[in-house]
Amino acid sequence: MSGKGEIRLISTDGSYETISIEDEDVESYNQFGASKGRIYYTDVNQVLKVVEPGQSKPVRLIENVWSFEISPDSEYIAVSTATKTGGEQGSELLIYDAAGRLQGTLIGKGDMISYLSWSPDSSKLAFDVYSENESGMNGVYVFNTASGKVSWMAPYYSSVHPAAHPQYPLNWSPTGKRLGITIEDKEALIATHVIDFK
Repeated sequence: MSGKGEIRLISTDGSYETISIEDEDVESYNQFGASKGRIYYTDVNQVLKVVEPGQSKPVRLIENVWSFEISPDSEYIAVSTATKTGGEQGSELLIYDAAGRLQGTLIGKGDMISYLSWSPDSSKLAFDVYSENESGMNGVYVFNTASGKVSWMAPYYSSVHPAAHPQYPLNWSPTGKRLGITIEDKEALIATHVIDFK
C-alpha cells in the first residue's frame, strides 16, 4: 500500500514471491495484466510495457495507451489509444499480438472508447464508442477475430437518445453466446439488454 505497491506471484498453496520491476516511470500500477508468465502494465507516460518471466526490466510495446485488455487465450491485446490531433482528443481501438505487433487495421475510432470486453473463447471483442459527431462510430460494437468484421449492436444507441451508452462494463456469459449491456434508458432507469449470438 506504499510506493508503487508490490507484485506477488502467488502459488496455489498460498506461498508467494515478490516480483521486482525496475521502472522509474511507474508511480503505481493503475493498468495491469498478466498472461503466460508475462506481466503487462502502463506507465505514467501511457506506454504499455511487458516484463518477461524471470526478468526485471520491462520492454516498451505500445505508446499512447488509454486502456488495454488481454484476450483469455493470451493471443491478443486490445488497445484503446488516447491521441490529440489538431487540438482534438480522440481514441482508436487496435489489436496487437502478445509481442506487441499490430494485427490488421483500425477496429474502432471515436472521441472515447471504453469497456473493452473479450468473450471467454477470445473469438469476439465487445467495446463501446462515443463520438460527438453523429456520423461517426457511436454505440456498442463487436469485433469478430475470425472474420475481422465489426458489427454494430443496434438498437443500444440512437441519435435520439445518445445517453444510451453502457453504464457498467460489458459482460459475456460463460459460453460467450450472450452479451449483457447495461444502459440508462429513456426514463433514466438502469436496464440490461442481453444479445444472443448464434
